[in-house]
Amino acid sequence: MKRILALMTLPLLLAACTGTVEELPSIRLVIADGARTLRSVNSQSPSTSPVTVTTTSDVVGLTSAQSGTRVAVAFPDRVELRDANLVVASTIAAPSGFTPCFSGLRGDENGSRLALLSSCTNNTQQNVLLYSPNGDLIFNQQLPLPSYDPSTIRFDVSADAVFLARPTISGGGEVLRVTATGTTTLLTTPSPIEDLVVRGATVFVSTSGSVTPINAAASPPALGTPLLTLDAERLFSNGNLLVAFDADTSNGTVSVTNDGAVTARVPFTPALQDATVAPDSYLYLLQRTGLARVDVVRLVESPTRNYLGVNVTDGRFLAWIVSDAATASASRTIEP
Repeated sequence: MKRILALMTLPLLLAACTGTVEELPSIRLVIADGARTLRSVNSQSPSTSPVTVTTTSDVVGLTSAQSGTRVAVAFPDRVELRDANLVVASTIAAPSGFTPCFSGLRGDENGSRLALLSSCTNNTQQNVLLYSPNGDLIFNQQLPLPSYDPSTIRFDVSADAVFLARPTISGGGEVLRVTATGTTTLLTTPSPIEDLVVRGATVFVSTSGSVTPINAAASPPALGTPLLTLDAERLFSNGNLLVAFDADTSNGTVSVTNDGAVTARVPFTPALQDATVAPDSYLYLLQRTGLARVDVVRLVESPTRNYLGVNVTDGRFLAWIVSDAATASASRTIEP
């Protein structure tokens, strides 16, 4: 799964554009469709030259890497860096002497770090590994016991720290900070933590009906003022925007905000599997059987989503990559 990585700025969301021709990079979207199928499609014309490959083992995560020039594909024993045509450019192997059981992958918002969760031996040994996108290992830290099912663990990465949320025996949640020097407990919560995301230098958690930043400067660190009041089961961010998926409403909604000042809610009935904001200024939403997009430029005035004609049967993960073949940018005219 990819936490949103984009080359956007806040004025793009707030400015009213009139007759502006916006130069856009050529973007392809990479979709994990089922356990062993990868699809690469043109973001503006999905039916044009789609690419489909079958992998030799199950995909456990996708994220943009190397400033969007590669997509990182995680498998239980390795990470492959692939180009826009899904050709393997290089492989990141596990550290010598370490047998991995990778179950999740996250990338930072700059495409400069890759974090992996490994959960082995019936989840009795769990490790967090951090790599540079070139495959240099920054650290490999074993998490303190007790261990939990990896499906209940959420994590994200910022610079050289990985923040991880997991349940507690008492029924609440805890946030761990994992670095090269060790693992510390940042805070605990009385209620379970549904998800966690890093936006800029701030960690946000979804718990107790709100999306709330962690005030790391407090002593001890504590939850701050809620940014959104909703039951968000999934959180994503691109450094500027924060995206929250609330499946508990009658129709389901995707909420997009920037520090609470600009908030738009987009109806989205199917369960959301993954999301990403690409440099073409669209928020892409992956469901099990389809792919939709939301125009971030017009988000406030027209918070609607449009489905793309992409053949997806079991969508699991989504990431974007700059197309190697396209050296010229596309253009998009923004009318008043």
